Order: sequence, then structure tokens, then C-alpha cells
Amino acid sequence: MKKSLLFLSLFLSTFLITNAQHALESCDNSSIVCESRSLRSTTYNLLRTNYGYVQVGPANSSFAHFNTDRPKFYFNKDIYVRTGGFNAYKDKNLYLKTNGTTRLVINKDNGYTGIGVSSPQKKLDVGGDVKIKDNLYLLGDAEVDGDANLDGKLVVLGHTTLAGNASLLGSARIKVNLTVEGNSFVDSKFTARGISEFEQDVTMNTKLTIEGDAKLEQNLVVDNQVGIGIEIQSGYSLAVCGKIRATEVKVNAASEWCDYVFEEDYDLRDLSEVDAFIKKNKHLPEIPSAKVVDKEGIEISAMMVLMMKKIEELTLYTIEQEKRINQLEKNN
Repeated sequence: MKKSLLFLSLFLSTFLITNAQHALESCDNSSIVCESRSLRSTTYNLLRTNYGYVQVGPANSSFAHFNTDRPKFYFNKDIYVRTGGFNAYKDKNLYLKTNGTTRLVINKDNGYTGIGVSSPQKKLDVGGDVKIKDNLYLLGDAEVDGDANLDGKLVVLGHTTLAGNASLLGSARIKVNLTVEGNSFVDSKFTARGISEFEQDVTMNTKLTIEGDAKLEQNLVVDNQVGIGIEIQSGYSLAVCGKIRATEVKVNAASEWCDYVFEEDYDLRDLSEVDAFIKKNKHLPEIPSAKVVDKEGIEISAMMVLMMKKIEELTLYTIEQEKRINQLEKNN
């Protein structure tokens, strides 16, 4: 009796296990078929529907494989990677796409990253406009073929080349050379220690400091103050420490032009009065002394008016002298 019960138990156990394995290997549940296949002595778990299949399982000792005959995988939830790693396979570049279009590519050989370009040529190669709301620090060279918009601080320790327009709402510090081929707009402090070249208009709303050479091929518009070779001087839009060379300079008169000297009611000093003033003060009336000029400089517009006034007064003296000479000649 005990032998019969033992035999029956073994038979039922074997039968149940066999049927359970068969159900696992071939199960039909809402048109989903689960099978077990052997490939290279490795088992794939195969999930099949009327539209295709998904194979899950390791095919070698290095990878766990996840394959399908469909052109794409679809996940209805976010994907989290425990190790944080995300890699392209073997000799492939890494691509990130949206709506089937490549937006970012990382080169497999050098790690160059491209946004809007298929073959990046630099560590970061952007084919289009760039807008940065916070600070940007570049320890090497910077080259931008499109427009650059920066709301924060820009620090570049290498060469900087901008082929498009540049808009800087924060401060900028360029340690080496700067070349801008498009328009430039700077709303905060700008400092360049190397050679700066601007091929189009430059608009500055605040402080501009260039410690090296500067080349402007178009217009420079500064809404605040400019210092060349010197710090910004309070009350002056442009301060220059050094020589200025120009083919022509036009200065608007800061005060009324001096044609009033020729009016009939103009009070022309007697030459004796001028002589006494010169002997006492060692300079012409209304003209600043050497000490004052050395300390405060001269205002070109105001000085031009004063000089013209003295020339016109001198003309009146000469005319009066000519009249007296002619009168003397007649009397003789």
C-alpha cells in the first residue's frame, strides 16, 4: 500500500511539473505567446504577438540582450539607469533624437558633442543660436558660427571667435583674442585683454575695457562711458590716455559762437587794459593759465570758441590800427 502511494505521488509530481514547464514555454494570454528558445547554448525568453516579437536574454557573458523585429522600442514611462551610464554600442556614435530627428550627437572617437550638426569639430559644436541665462566659463578657445546670447557672465581664457551676432546681458572677460563677425550688443561690463576685432556694429550700454588692440570695421555705439588706456573718468563719455590720430574731427560748439564780437555794441577792451592784464597774469584774458590747463586740461569746444573770439578781437585791433595808420599818413 505504501509503495502504491509513493508511486502515485511521484507520478503526479512529474505530471504537474511537466505541464507547468510546458505552460511556461508556450502560453497563450490575450494573443501574447511566451516561448523558450535556445541560441548559442543560451536561452532567450521570447514574447510574441501578431505584430512581432521581443527577445530578452543574455547571448554572451558581456551583455544581456533585448531585441525585437520592430523598427523602434516604445516605453510609456521614464527610464532610470542605476549606474548612470548610457553608451553607444562598439563603433557607433551616440545620438539623441526627438520626433525622429537627431538633436545631439557624441562622436565615438573623441567625444566631441554636436547640437544641430552631424559631425562635430570641437568639444562642443553648435549649429545655431545659443542662449545662456547664467554664467559661461571657457578655459580654452571658443568658436561660434551662429548667434550667441548670454544673460549671465562670460569668461573665456582662450581665443574667441563669433561668426554671428553676440548679445551679452552680463559681464564679459576675454583673456586672449576676440573676433566678432556679426553685430555685438553688450549690456554689462566688457573686458578684453588681447586683440579685439569687430566686423560689424558694436553697441555698449555699460563699461568697455580693452587692454590690447581693438579693430572696428563698422560702427561702435556706447550708451555709457569708454576709457582707452585709462580708467573711466566721471563726467566724461570718452577718456583716452595717449595720442589720437584722425583725418578729421568735428566738435559741436559747447557755447554760443563768437560772432557777437563784430556787433556794434561789443565792448572791446583797450589794448592798454590787455597789456596790464598780461603783465599781471601772464596769459590772455578769459584764457586759462598754464597751471589750470596742467591740472584740469582744456575743453576743446570751449577753447575753440575762446580762441576764435581772440582772433576776432585781434582782427578788430588790426583794423583799428590800420585806420590810425592811414589817418596819420593823410595828416603828413
